[in-house]
Amino acid sequence: MKSDVQQPQRMEAISLSSLKIDKFACLFFFLGIVLSAWFLHSFIL
Repeated sequence: MKSDVQQPQRMEAISLSSLKIDKFACLFFFLGIVLSAWFLHSFIL
């Protein structure tokens, strides 16, 4: 019974950590796109 009670908490912690990682990944991806676009813009002009 104790293992059944602890399992959902573990899953919630894993999902929360993965959500944080996804947020940071999206942020870095967005920053990379903005920086690459800025470099291309400054290189062309």
